[in-house]
Amino acid sequence: MIKFSPAINLLKKTSSKQAAKRCIVGISFVGISGSCANIPNQICSTTNIANNVKLSTKNMKKSIKWDTALEKVAQYNKAVIEKNITKAKKAVVLRIIQEDPNCKKLANKERIAENIVKIAEEYGVDPIHIACIAKKETHFTENLSSPTTKGMMQVTEISVKDMYQRPEIYHKKLKEITSKYKSHKALFNAIGHKPLLNLRIGTLLYLAKLQQAKGNVKKALISYNGSKRRFSYANEVYSEIIKYKS
Repeated sequence: MIKFSPAINLLKKTSSKQAAKRCIVGISFVGISGSCANIPNQICSTTNIANNVKLSTKNMKKSIKWDTALEKVAQYNKAVIEKNITKAKKAVVLRIIQEDPNCKKLANKERIAENIVKIAEEYGVDPIHIACIAKKETHFTENLSSPTTKGMMQVTEISVKDMYQRPEIYHKKLKEITSKYKSHKALFNAIGHKPLLNLRIGTLLYLAKLQQAKGNVKKALISYNGSKRRFSYANEVYSEIIKYKS
């Protein structure tokens, strides 16, 4: 004698269409709650399903908060690292200034070091290069001027004129500077008494020379100086750069 189980009775008493529908609903409940292994013998509680959905949402919120916290920690660590790198660069530049025997006893050595690092980082240049050029050119004297050259970086009027007339071949940000002056002569005069502007123009000039030389520092220095002593000048400055980078 064959005994029918409740499950068989359930299917027997209903049409195939209704049975299929109940199975599909049951399978859906199993997928959500994970607690209905035997559909006919166990009731899938909507309360349990709702609780599981709430728990899942809560865990998701916790995950989002955790990801946000990790992102903030990463940003903080990045800022700390960048700050420490900047401090290290400033320390090296300050050392270059302090170890220059021909440098006058300036009360603003730290400010000069800070400005060199600031401008170099702004344009993506190694501040040691800029410091060694400034050392060789003027021994960090900010307002040293002549009829043909101006400031600590000793930028020539010829260079300023070309930078003024063709800023796009030097740097995309140079136009922001040149547009503030009515002529190249006005810009040339300004770099004679504005130390930060002088550093900007000198740094952008060196950067352009470095890019033209495809990263060859000696060639860039030869082009930056342009005098009869440009080869010995380049060798001396390059030696200083190697000294302080090692």
